[in-house]
Amino acid sequence: MQVVAADRWGQGHFFEVLRRLSWPFPVLFMEDRPWPNNTCLRTMINNKHPGSSLFSYTGVGRRNDCKGPLFQAFTRWLRDLFPDVMSDSRKAAPCLNVTLPPGVRDPLAPRDQGRFIPKRPLVRNVVWMSRRDFEAMHLAEHPLSSWQSQRIIDNEPDLVAALHKAVLEWNARACFRQHSRKTIPAGETCRDSLLAFEFKDLEPFDAPLFPDQLSALGQASVLVGLHGAALANTYWMEPGKGAVIEILHNVPGQYHYDNMARWLGHTYQAVSCGGSSVKIEQAVAALKAAMDDVATRVK
Repeated sequence: MQVVAADRWGQGHFFEVLRRLSWPFPVLFMEDRPWPNNTCLRTMINNKHPGSSLFSYTGVGRRNDCKGPLFQAFTRWLRDLFPDVMSDSRKAAPCLNVTLPPGVRDPLAPRDQGRFIPKRPLVRNVVWMSRRDFEAMHLAEHPLSSWQSQRIIDNEPDLVAALHKAVLEWNARACFRQHSRKTIPAGETCRDSLLAFEFKDLEPFDAPLFPDQLSALGQASVLVGLHGAALANTYWMEPGKGAVIEILHNVPGQYHYDNMARWLGHTYQAVSCGGSSVKIEQAVAALKAAMDDVATRVK
């Protein structure tokens, strides 16, 4: 299949996606190499107006709980195009056998062995999708629309710090971390899982899609963000194994990303709030619940 672009938009944000879709053929830009008049094509796939897309064909004003096989197939196809950033972190960097010096035995290793081969935790990302630089750059040039302005929050630094702290606290409750340090209160049980999360604060406006953004999104299991197009990056997550937390700040009744998450088999939580700030406690509670849920599905 060869990708053909009728305009210059193909050289923008998603060019690497188009290039890999078109491989081994180059992406053809009609402005540079137009086809001769009356050129006939045996097979052509043509994109339609967004009003007829998978993203919005059910409407954005109501919830649709159906899983979408075609949508999931599309996501798996996208992920297969980028195996360099989508692979399991344990497979990407396998743990090497560690040979201990003579006379030294690891306390966790069986007594009849001289080598200890540790299990490697599976690390997945919690990604916060920020809009701060996008908004700042636009404000420097012209006023934001009323729709854009009502989604600005004034406590993002505090929110990001609280989300990051919640991730660290969740990781600290893992049983495998209790051998070297006690990180949970006495009387409480640890979590028997090798899953750990890494927090990523991602501003799509600042970095190219490949490899910067996809390095974070390809390993994401939890996506958190304000209502906006950045949450469409849900389609980079592995279907059926993720969670989406949408902060509906002054925008009630929007089901774009609720539906998208459900089509892809992810759990979805909405944190609704108004005014000028996000309710941090609600967002943190939603994140903890999301990480607990993902831990039951990602092995």
